[in-house]
Amino acid sequence: MEDDISLDIPFYSQHADAHEDDESATSTPFEHGDLGCWRATNAAIGDTTGEFDPQGRAVVGSDQAIQIAYGYDDQNGALGENYDAEQAAAGIEYIDSQLEEGNPVMVGVNHGPGNSGNDDGLTDHYVNIYGRREGEDGEIYYDYLDPWARNREDAQGTFQVDERGMLVDPEGLLGGSEPNQGFYEVSQVRPNIE
Repeated sequence: MEDDISLDIPFYSQHADAHEDDESATSTPFEHGDLGCWRATNAAIGDTTGEFDPQGRAVVGSDQAIQIAYGYDDQNGALGENYDAEQAAAGIEYIDSQLEEGNPVMVGVNHGPGNSGNDDGLTDHYVNIYGRREGEDGEIYYDYLDPWARNREDAQGTFQVDERGMLVDPEGLLGGSEPNQGFYEVSQVRPNIE
């Protein structure tokens, strides 16, 4: 594995009031509210790469996403065995290549049953992966910023590769009854606009 990578990317909260009294969060001209997580992560990607298409997207549309999951496995909304192992490996390979080029990557996550209206019927939320590191246990971890938080410190999260080869965070910000009690499974990877 290459050396550990930790990119310095902007953090944007999806909450309109988050930037009012937090100097660590940077304001940006995107609409908050519905689809705020996508808008916040898209703005941070574009501000890092300097690439936006004419529609203001810094990442490809859902029709060009690396789709990893395709259905729920149980009533709790876990993906279980409803995933494509080759797509999961392709997603991690893409994330690694972009991090090595100095670019963060937007990923869609599933955090339970139901859907926020995304095309794949599974993705509930979006976060930006900005780092990769080897833990003391020898495992590889991917650090991300979650726009659900109102400040950068609370936005920190970490994915690990599970036994299926999928990126998961057993303590995501959304999906649980208490903060940081959710379970994020990466359901898709959104390649950057080039």
